[in-house]
Amino acid sequence: MQKEYLSHLLDLYSKGELSKEQAEDLDNWFHSLDYAHTNIDAIIKEAGSKSNLINQLYQDFENYHHQKRANVFSLRNISIAASVLIAISFGIYFYAINKTPIIAKKELAKIQPQIIKPGGNKAILTLSNGKQIDLDDQVKGELIQQKGIKITKTKDGQLLYQTVASNSAEDIGTNTIYTPRGGQYQVILEDGTHVWLNAASTLKYPTKFTGNKREVELSGEAYFEVAHNANAPFRVKTKDQTLTVLGTHFNVNSYDDEDFVKTTLLQGSVKVVSVKNNQSKMLTPGQQSVLENNQLNVKLADVKNVIAWKNGYFRFNDEDIHVIMNQIARWYDVDIAYNGNFNDMRFGGYISRDKSINEILNLMQVTKSIRFNIEGRKVIVMK
Repeated sequence: MQKEYLSHLLDLYSKGELSKEQAEDLDNWFHSLDYAHTNIDAIIKEAGSKSNLINQLYQDFENYHHQKRANVFSLRNISIAASVLIAISFGIYFYAINKTPIIAKKELAKIQPQIIKPGGNKAILTLSNGKQIDLDDQVKGELIQQKGIKITKTKDGQLLYQTVASNSAEDIGTNTIYTPRGGQYQVILEDGTHVWLNAASTLKYPTKFTGNKREVELSGEAYFEVAHNANAPFRVKTKDQTLTVLGTHFNVNSYDDEDFVKTTLLQGSVKVVSVKNNQSKMLTPGQQSVLENNQLNVKLADVKNVIAWKNGYFRFNDEDIHVIMNQIARWYDVDIAYNGNFNDMRFGGYISRDKSINEILNLMQVTKSIRFNIEGRKVIVMK
């Protein structure tokens, strides 16, 4: 049945007739097999035919997921494998470490006391004069001109800074954009640097960069695509570290309620310096620095997991339950309480951030290793 559904999706794709939900299903399938970096048309052409492609997808699924998680669990019968395939084809997949994944779409309707919807594009902009603008309430177009800078809300819902008149260094103001829990936003700074802000994050920045440096301050999580300027390094300051780049793509996770600061580099190079002991590390693409207990270490990063939030997904691989629940709390604006000790519990999986919190919690419950109860906007984690 799932092969038939996949065949149907490929037919619609070739005709350009995929609905938004169907396109998401097909995209999620490719994400699950690490095909997200490859053009779908190229894969179809290489396969030679639709039937060959479907068989290839299923074979790659078996090889990839069995090899990747062979030390965690074993798929012992066809019915279990089929249930995983059902979940993958609908873009929903979770497993508990040392637990067999038994997931079926028909089981996704258990937690129903209150449907808690996902977050969206929400942010508060604070100008240098203290005036606050709720960006969610603003229509598209120019919001304000501030000391030679035009600030616009684009049709895509981004905040765009553009120079409209020359201004002296004395006229430069400082703006702050804050995303609440349940919010996210994109900002394009005056120099062309593109910043994606995750939920419960704050970015402080000058309206215009001048001189030989560009510096912003971050609390929370953000993904940066920095405009290259060899004469003006770009610095991101957090409470615990400073990182310096010329032009590159990277993600910084610096939430106050986490015990770490993680910087993950996708492109270019980054120098990370600990504020407390001046320890420094240079990162190359694919590496992640972890600042924890005043120690700065570097390791290989699971880049897809790190930037999944930017691409509209939750994606975890052997992740601590507390880290997962913190992400859920920020995106759905809920409080988390634990009834029991969960220090050794870890999960993996992925699901669209467009889903309700109920769907995510139900998926995790199906692993039989954890239970949840929703009371208003409080989620209680139980065994």
